[in-house]
Amino acid sequence: AGMDATAMAGFSSNQVAAMDPTAMAGLKADQVAGMDATAMAGFSSNQVAAMDPTAMAGLKADQVAGMDATAMAGFSSNQVAAMDPTAMAGLKADQVAGMDATAMAGFSSNQVAAMDPTAMAGLKADQVAGMDATAMAGFSSNQVAALDPTAMAGLKSDQVAGMDATAMAGFDAAKVSSLNSTAMSGLGATQLSSMPTTAMAGFEAAQVTGMTAAAMTGL
Repeated sequence: AGMDATAMAGFSSNQVAAMDPTAMAGLKADQVAGMDATAMAGFSSNQVAAMDPTAMAGLKADQVAGMDATAMAGFSSNQVAAMDPTAMAGLKADQVAGMDATAMAGFSSNQVAAMDPTAMAGLKADQVAGMDATAMAGFSSNQVAALDPTAMAGLKSDQVAGMDATAMAGFDAAKVSSLNSTAMSGLGATQLSSMPTTAMAGFEAAQVTGMTAAAMTGL
């Protein structure tokens, strides 16, 4: 904690990897910001878990991109919440896949919006289920399109309701088919009308039954 932020640029990934996880608790945001992106490959999940959430505000996109996918399991929801939205642009699919489902509650809509669509391919159903409903407004149609259909099974009705209508253009038949019937009550008329015609082939009887009468006016 007593090191000057400018000194942090001297750390290599091997040096970071050799540090005791408990030492990471001393890192401050300006120190993290001062680290070279190449050094981030040295972080382990235990080291990440030991960091103070306030230190995560120093992470930049190129640093996040430099982290090993196995290290992502160390992130908590509080740490994710403390990250600058611009840092999320560095996330890759394998890194997203490596995050614990409980950490997903830390994502805000701005953080989601900043993510590269290709990173969304790493999301799994339990991770999607762990996201706060307010974060769903950050999804774009390109991001939705990049999601694996199996991830859609994690969506809950309040999360569906929180999605912007323009994002629904990213749905295809396979994604619709994977939606839980209980999630359908969150679908609004404007959202439904924004879905591609080709996506309609994915609807099954139980899903249609779960939709509100008001939503059907969007057809």
